[in-house]
Amino acid sequence: MILVSGCGSPSSSLAPDAYLQAGATVALTMQSSIDSQQEIERCRFFVAPPEGMWINRQATSFTPGSHHVLLFSTPYTQVPSEDTHGAARDVSGVFDCANGAPADWNIDGVVGGAQSPETDTGTDGPPDVALKVAGGAVLLMNAHYLNASPNQVETHATITLYTLPAAEVHHEAGVLFFYNFYIRVPGPGDAEARMRCPITQDITLLSAQSHMHRRGVGYQADLTDGAGLASQQLYTNDSWENVPIRSFGAGLALPAGAFVDYRCAYHNEEPRTVLQGLSTRDEMCMFIGTYYPRSPQLEHCAIDDDFYTSDLAAVHVGSGATSCGDSLACLGNARTDDNSDSYTACIAASCPPAANALADAEKCRGGRAGGACSDTCDHAGAAACADCLEQNCAAPFAACRQTTCD
Repeated sequence: MILVSGCGSPSSSLAPDAYLQAGATVALTMQSSIDSQQEIERCRFFVAPPEGMWINRQATSFTPGSHHVLLFSTPYTQVPSEDTHGAARDVSGVFDCANGAPADWNIDGVVGGAQSPETDTGTDGPPDVALKVAGGAVLLMNAHYLNASPNQVETHATITLYTLPAAEVHHEAGVLFFYNFYIRVPGPGDAEARMRCPITQDITLLSAQSHMHRRGVGYQADLTDGAGLASQQLYTNDSWENVPIRSFGAGLALPAGAFVDYRCAYHNEEPRTVLQGLSTRDEMCMFIGTYYPRSPQLEHCAIDDDFYTSDLAAVHVGSGATSCGDSLACLGNARTDDNSDSYTACIAASCPPAANALADAEKCRGGRAGGACSDTCDHAGAAACADCLEQNCAAPFAACRQTTCD
């Protein structure tokens, strides 16, 4: 086994001949001290060998106190010395990334990781399918820790990558990483967040898992049609910790035109309203799975291959009784920043039958009618912007206003 320790320099690379050895393994490790009652995310950069790697299997191990361990791919051509805010950072070993890796660093995909202390994807998958890591790629390992004990704890996290020679790979795999930005859990009380993502090409699903925070009490993912009618259950789980991975062995066919429709159920005992976010004070609702053949757009439920536009192809399904027209008006008056309670409240209060029409109308408005109203909305004031959108989004706006909750 080729081991990369957690205390090297930022130029430390994986062994150049790692993927050339059939069955070779590469272990990425992080070691960290966590103070009593401390919640923190920590990261470390790794650089792939010049020849790249093809990953057919992975195993994750971490000490108790970690909520997740993830390995991201990045667009960097070398390990950066500044974060996305222009601040100089010492990344010569394990370093703090307090708000989560995507908050301070450019991320363009997911390579691996898990939420259970001992997880192995196993050997029952197709032997000629592997995830590609390009030569010289900069990878970012991220671990989320919460030490609720009265003492400092020493932690370790290891992601072991099992590689194949390139000649043995016939299909490139990818990782689905669907993220619901619109979660609202009033307290004390119960709530649900639901989202569906279109399958834009025929794929084979190899595994599936959920991701929630501590208020998560139930999770279900189904294969559905565009109206949300389920044809097959993909995954179910009632715990936010020690999350199991469901393996589909040789794979489960997901046809183009179908949707992955997933929902998270929450119970909030706090007096405050909890929204989506990266810390355990916030909530998450994600669907994660490995599949092939790879499509970067599909992986993030996006209309392009940008990791940060992952919400654009999604349909959010509310759990309330507000009609599509009233929900559209609500959204028009709400703040639109990612963690806006007012915007998320409009979505949560919408009725399930309004989901598709509301999504179409709001995407037209959010995209400023495909750019036709961008100049007006930027320079002519709110009233002129609204008039332009009414004219150029007339069809989806009308369809939404005609959609009932029956």
